[in-house]
Order: sequence, then structure tokens, then C-alpha cells
Amino acid sequence: MCKLTLNAVVTLALADERFRQELLNGEHERAFQALSLDDEERALLQNIRANSLETFVAQIHGILQHEETGAMPVVALAGGQQQYAPYVAVGAD
Repeated sequence: MCKLTLNAVVTLALADERFRQELLNGEHERAFQALSLDDEERALLQNIRANSLETFVAQIHGILQHEETGAMPVVALAGGQQQYAPYVAVGAD
């Protein structure tokens, strides 16, 4: 996964309300038309489920951390439990 590509996705989401809404409401194909994504990038981004840009960015950060360190991001669950999941939908409804 290319950091520059992920940076471009986040930057575009910050600057373009329509792109951001398409990204967050599941209209990925429409959102991705503006980008040159390889299959891995497309699949990874399509699997992110977020209800806010902050949550989306947090998931991207977790993915990058996993790729750099091999550490699995920890997600807090109800009841104080934790779950290791590299591509979990943090904060998604």
C-alpha cells in the first residue's frame, strides 16, 4: 500500500465534500473514479467502514502501522475487552 496514494485519498476527502460523502456512504466506485488505484489499494479502501472522516483516517493509520511494524491494531470492545484486527471497522455503525 502506497502512503502517497492514501495521503491523496485523505487530502481529496478533506477538500471535496462530494468525494468524502461517497467514500463514507459506500459509493466507493464512484469515489475512486478520480484516482488511479491498483487492485490492492482499491480492495483495502473498499473494506474500510467509517461514519466519519476521522474514523476513516484512523483506520488508514492502523493499516499503515500494521504494514510498517507487523503489529495488529487493538480495538476496544464493549465490556473492556480488546480485539486484534488489522482492518476492523472502527466506529462504524
